[in-house]
Amino acid sequence: MTNNQSAPDVLLELPSLQFANAPAISPDFGNAGVLEWIDVALLRIDPLYQRDIRGDGLRNCKRIVEEFRWSRFSPLVVGRRPKGLFAVIDGQHHAAAAKYSGVPLLPCYVIDADAEEEAICFATINGNITQISGLQIYHAKLAGGDKAARALRRVLNDACVTIPRYATTITKIGETHAIGTLQSCMRIHGAEILTEALVLVTGTGGGQSWPAARGRHLRTLRGSEAAPAVAPARPENARRRERGVGREDLRGRSAQGEPGWRQHPPASDRCGAAADRKGTRLAA
Repeated sequence: MTNNQSAPDVLLELPSLQFANAPAISPDFGNAGVLEWIDVALLRIDPLYQRDIRGDGLRNCKRIVEEFRWSRFSPLVVGRRPKGLFAVIDGQHHAAAAKYSGVPLLPCYVIDADAEEEAICFATINGNITQISGLQIYHAKLAGGDKAARALRRVLNDACVTIPRYATTITKIGETHAIGTLQSCMRIHGAEILTEALVLVTGTGGGQSWPAARGRHLRTLRGSEAAPAVAPARPENARRRERGVGREDLRGRSAQGEPGWRQHPPASDRCGAAADRKGTRLAA
């Protein structure tokens, strides 16, 4: 059974919008476009409003090529031009990646407009975007079974750390918004080192109300093999805080059995103790 058949009860109706100041509905919706499958060879770029593909755009195209699937491909928005050609208004990166991948036909939403209206359309589509946070992308990938997201979740569970779906002004014990830093540390140092660093950051507070791992507490670990991870600001941690704790330190101190390094109880015990201590239930 597919995912969209397994849990229909979780689907929600479209929200009924409520505004503090009700906007006036547009008096003219214009002409609706049509959906067509168009030959890639007929697609063109208008340099008057389109940008070159470089930098982040080129990296985005590379990712699309590597992960191309129709379920992840939205129709292009194109304008009809003379001689049977079409100007790509939205979806240039997808179109270029599809061309590179040898895809002959692409789904397009075709509008009839002059070049000025196309430019306004381009600015409106690309300017009125609701940004998706890294937190939301992480949870979406987790729901989709992404291997990297699941591997990171195992690390977080072991360290009793949770990532909320939405950013908040106040973080609870064992909670962090630093998804980008966590992903970088995971990629550079691996699960074992990141777990140990998170246990250090969140587990050496001695019951104090010290917030969970923020980006700055792990950012130095991200940099290099010998980069430090900052410990909580407690007097007994002053020496560690001054010199930092790097990857080799984590391994060496663990092997020596130094107190506070790998001498922590199982994750289930630590998470339960933290929850009891602060009256906060930490989600698994």
